[in-house]
Amino acid sequence: IEQRFTLPLSSILTTDVLTVPPDATVSEFVYMHVLGRRERVVPVVSGSAYLGMAQLSQLSSVSRDEWETTSVESMMATDLPAGSPSWTVRDAVVAMEAADIEVLAVTDSAGNFIGVVTEDDVVRLGEILEETEGTES
Repeated sequence: IEQRFTLPLSSILTTDVLTVPPDATVSEFVYMHVLGRRERVVPVVSGSAYLGMAQLSQLSSVSRDEWETTSVESMMATDLPAGSPSWTVRDAVVAMEAADIEVLAVTDSAGNFIGVVTEDDVVRLGEILEETEGTES
């Protein structure tokens, strides 16, 4: 199990990620991402710049009758950590546990969005490594 923690973050990085622009409405976020794709956390990206995360848990901060007129930018979380491509899987797990998040954005040194790492990615990597270890004997 320790083996997976020393691997580069790129081994579990998902780069084909649907993001949401900061000027999208809360309603668009809910219908396109939460209901349409069952995503609870979505990166907010403007151009290539990572701005924060739109989270289902933040919806309670916006009353239902304001969803059509409130931007995602006004409800997104901007205080969450972002990983670096130079990190190991261990670095990502430590950051995710410290911030109590299931999805970690990964950015380059200029703050450009590269992709995400999820708790599920870490678990799947462990399962794959366990299966491959079993076939080597």
